Amino acid sequence: MVNLNVDCEHKMKTLLLHIGSPKTGTSAIQVFLAQHHHTLKKMGIFYPGAKEKFFISAQQGKISSGNGFFLAKYFRNPNEKKYVQAYQDFCNLLSSKNQYTILYSSEAFWSLKRVHFEKIYELCKNKGYEVKIILFLRGQKEMLLSLYAQEVKARSLTVDIYHYYKKYSRTLDYEAKLRVLRKVFGLHNLNILKYTTHRLLEDFLDALGMENKHKSRFDVSLQKVNPTPDANELEFLRTINQLENSDRSFSDRLLYTQIHNDTTTTLSLPNDLAVEMDKRFAKMNESLAQKYKIVIGNSRNMNIGKSVNDNEKMSPFDEISARMIYSLHKDTESYKKQIERLQKKYNYMVGILAAFCLLLCYLLYVHMV
Repeated sequence: MVNLNVDCEHKMKTLLLHIGSPKTGTSAIQVFLAQHHHTLKKMGIFYPGAKEKFFISAQQGKISSGNGFFLAKYFRNPNEKKYVQAYQDFCNLLSSKNQYTILYSSEAFWSLKRVHFEKIYELCKNKGYEVKIILFLRGQKEMLLSLYAQEVKARSLTVDIYHYYKKYSRTLDYEAKLRVLRKVFGLHNLNILKYTTHRLLEDFLDALGMENKHKSRFDVSLQKVNPTPDANELEFLRTINQLENSDRSFSDRLLYTQIHNDTTTTLSLPNDLAVEMDKRFAKMNESLAQKYKIVIGNSRNMNIGKSVNDNEKMSPFDEISARMIYSLHKDTESYKKQIERLQKKYNYMVGILAAFCLLLCYLLYVHMV
């Protein structure tokens, strides 16, 4: 852990990388970091990016990709201009004479490969920094449910959860990712925590090395960010996604859990899928407990709701309801675009009128002189 004190004197320079994993409260942590970055800096931890759009969004309690998003993307796409700028800013920060512990946060780091992590390690080593990794893990069944819900509500997913599991089950292989991180950064530099909503921010402060006497300076009440729809709402969204010509702009804005920012909803897997996953990941979870002292198994096996196969037809009522809601959404989007066009025309006409008035005043002045 990082040794903190208020006068920012650190014996070693440290880079903290909070890399997720996905669906483990990352957005809530990034909101917390943005809203407390001044306090963190006074205590020796610098969270860069205060002037960026993502930072402002996070300060307002909205979903953010974190201050490390562009930096992580650079290693996969080093020719993209905005990513190059983020990398240059990172290098300049490492080369500066500041004595702060530097903190970057983004789930985009989680998807990097070993070669990318090695580049980060070598760069930091050459700049005199040690790299410490902070990551949260949750049970594979909970992770699958959360990933599936996110895909349905944000990316127009139409398949049922059985098909989704078959396609993306490899993403639940935590041990493979941890093996890479351990080989690159060393086991002693990995801080692996179990994701729990009731202690998320307290656990994160512990990972920063925050002493108990300093925690009172922070508001650790968890803000509601990116709530998960309930089972019925998920099926409604997936029905919408199956409509012809459905686009990705339709999200979850009409759902109760989103309107009221309700994070109390729970989802559970069909029993047969839950049993299959228990068998598949049992040995892996035992290994994680032995190597990293983290227990992530869970046993929620209740149904997620009606399973709809790819080729299953919607009932007439479902289709009519879905088309009505989707039509309303499209009309709303159309009206919004019309208003934006009228606003631009209005601004243009105001500009012309102002220029004309200035010209008229100038001509009157010349005539009087």
